[in-house]
Amino acid sequence: MERPQSITALGILNIAFGLIGIMGSLGTTSMYAAARANPAIEVMRDSVAYNSYLKFMVPLSVVFGFVALAAGVGLLRMQPWARKLSIGYGIWIIVRTVVNAVVTARTLIPAMLAKAAALSGVPSLIVKFTAYGFLFGSVLAFIYPALLIYFMTRPHVKLALEGRATTPGLS
Repeated sequence: MERPQSITALGILNIAFGLIGIMGSLGTTSMYAAARANPAIEVMRDSVAYNSYLKFMVPLSVVFGFVALAAGVGLLRMQPWARKLSIGYGIWIIVRTVVNAVVTARTLIPAMLAKAAALSGVPSLIVKFTAYGFLFGSVLAFIYPALLIYFMTRPHVKLALEGRATTPGLS
């Protein structure tokens, strides 16, 4: 039986995104606590709603980072459960991205743009860049989970992970 290339690629990417998710969540927490002279961080700190959201979302993101790691290792080891775990992870990322976009658009973007209007020069640009970066990042965040779900639902991937024969050359 030939292993579809998509299983290897997505296994590696799950591990990478799992590590990025864990390190990013922990890094966000430390950066958020340590940054003092960043006007974009000041807007985030001043938002009660956003702070409440982060207290809920950061630990959940760490947990799902470990889910992605497990799914990635499982895919590389051709474990049937890794396909379902990967699909679940992909769904989580889509849901998290939608929720994050809504929370950000409602709590941070207006406050950041107002703060940017009150500033000038580099501080204003930092705040504007951060505000628009949130929006741009939300759009990009859909790409990987969509591809992950797509490939994990392909019949040849399912057959390969169940240990049944696949057609050579399909990936």
